[in-house]
Amino acid sequence: MRKTFLLISALLAFALIINGGCNNKANDKEQIIDIETADESTVDSLVLAFTEQILKNPDNDDLYYKRAKVYLKNEKVMLAIADMEKAVELESEIVEYQNFLGDIYFQVTNVQGAIDAYLASTALNPSHEYAFLQLGKIYLYRAEPKIAIGYLNEALKINKYTPEIFSNKALYYLQMNDTVRAISNLKTAVDVDPDYLNGYIDLGYLYALDLDKRALLYFENALRIEPQNMQVLYNRGKYYQDMAQFELAIIDYESILKIYPDHKSANYNLGYINYLMGNFELAIQFFSTASFSNPNYSAAYYGIGLCYKEIGKQELAKENFEKVLSLEPEDELAQIELNKLR
Repeated sequence: MRKTFLLISALLAFALIINGGCNNKANDKEQIIDIETADESTVDSLVLAFTEQILKNPDNDDLYYKRAKVYLKNEKVMLAIADMEKAVELESEIVEYQNFLGDIYFQVTNVQGAIDAYLASTALNPSHEYAFLQLGKIYLYRAEPKIAIGYLNEALKINKYTPEIFSNKALYYLQMNDTVRAISNLKTAVDVDPDYLNGYIDLGYLYALDLDKRALLYFENALRIEPQNMQVLYNRGKYYQDMAQFELAIIDYESILKIYPDHKSANYNLGYINYLMGNFELAIQFFSTASFSNPNYSAAYYGIGLCYKEIGKQELAKENFEKVLSLEPEDELAQIELNKLR
C-alpha cells in the first residue's frame, strides 16, 4: 500500500510540473525531464508542456532555456535562438545561458552574436575555460589565428586537461604552417585523454599526408574507440591507396560501403583502383554509383569514359567525356580524350 501511495504521489507531482501547477521558479528548475535523451516521439510533447508553463509563467527565464534545448533537439534552430534571446533578456547573468546562446549563434554562423555571448560569459565567470575555448575556435574559423591563440592560451591557463584546447592549438599551428608544432599539440591532446577520438583522427591524417607509416598507429587507436568510424576508414583506405597497397585499401573502402553504400568518395576510389587493376566493368559500377550520389561529379564521368574506352565501347565513352565537358567546359583531359574518339 505504501509503495502504491508513493508511486501515485510521484506521478501527481510530475503532472503538476508538466502542467505548470508550480508557480515557484525554484520548483520549475527541479523538473524531472531528461531533455538530452528525448527522442523524436517525445520532443513535440515536451514543447507543448513547456509552452503551457510559459503561458502561465511568462517571466520564467529557465522555461525559455529548457524549451530552447528541446527546439534545438528538434532542429528548430531559429525558435531555439528566439527562446534563448528571451531567456538572456530576462536573466543576463547566467553563464550557462550565454554559452548556450553562443553555441547556437555559432551553429548558424552568426559569428558576432556568438562572440558577444561568449565574451559576456567570460566576464561573468573568467575562471571557466569553455567560453575562451569557443572564442578561440571562432577566430580560427575566421582565419585570425593571432587572436585565436590568445583565447586558447587563456583557456589553457584555466584547465590544462581539456584535450580540445590542444587540438585547436594544433589548428592554429596549421594555419601558421607549422606542422611540427601542430602534431606536438595533437599528441598532447591524446596524452591528456587517451580516448580523445579527434586527436587520433587528425594525427593519422597528418602523418598519412606524408605517407608516414606512423599514421597507421593513430588510425588503429581511433578505430579502437569507434570501430566503424567512416572518416577513419576512409583516411586509412586512402593512405593504403597512396602507398599502392590496393588490397588493403579495398578492404577499408568496402567496410565503408557496408555502412553507407552510396559513399561518393569510397565508390570513386574503388572505381579508380579497379581501373588501375584492369577490372573495367567493376570500375564502371563504382564510378556510376559515385555519379548517382552526386550527378555533378565530373571525375566519376571521366572515369566511366576511360573504362568504356578500354573495353571498346567508344560511343559510351564519348557520351561520358561530353558529360564531363558539360559540367567542366575547361577540362583539358576530357577534351583530349574526346578528340581521340572523333
